[in-house]
Amino acid sequence: LRLASELGSDVPFFIYGGTGLIEGKGERVTSLPLLNSTRFVLLVPPLGEIRDKTRQLYGKLNTDCFTGGQYVRAALSSLRRDRTVLPSMMFNAFERVAFDFFPGLSAFWRAFREAGAPSVHLAGSGPCLLAPVPGKGLADELRSRLEDQGLKCYLAYSSTPAWYPGQT
Repeated sequence: LRLASELGSDVPFFIYGGTGLIEGKGERVTSLPLLNSTRFVLLVPPLGEIRDKTRQLYGKLNTDCFTGGQYVRAALSSLRRDRTVLPSMMFNAFERVAFDFFPGLSAFWRAFREAGAPSVHLAGSGPCLLAPVPGKGLADELRSRLEDQGLKCYLAYSSTPAWYPGQT
C-alpha cells in the first residue's frame, strides 16, 4: 500500500477494488455497496501519447468545470438503493476540456454513438471513451462494429472479487 500510494494517491483503492467514494486526492475512501455487474465498452482513440497529459488537463480545469455535487448525490442514492448507477448520473469534469485538448476526439465520440452506444463518457482524463451497456449481446455487437471501423476497443465489466473484504 505504501508503494501504491507513491505511484498515485488513488492507486491503493485499486488494490482492494470494490465500490467506493473517493475524495480529496484519492486518499479518502468510503466503502459503498457493490455495484451490480455492469458491462462497458472502451474505445481507445488513436490520438497518440501526450507527455504530462493529466497534469496539463488539470491545469485547464476551472470552477465552471465542476458541479455542486448533484451527480455524486444521485449516484450514491441509487447505488445504496439498488446497487446501480445510471449513465445520466455519470459526470466527468474533464469532459469540459478534453474535446478541445484532444483534436479529433469528438469524431470518435460520434462514431461510438453511431455504432449504437446508448451513452458515451470520457474515461478518466481521456482520451479513452467508455459506454456502459446493458447485456453481453449489445456489448459484443458494439465492440464488433467499432473494430470493423479499425478502432481499438475492449470489453470490461464490473465484478465482485471473491476476496473483497466488504462483500456480504
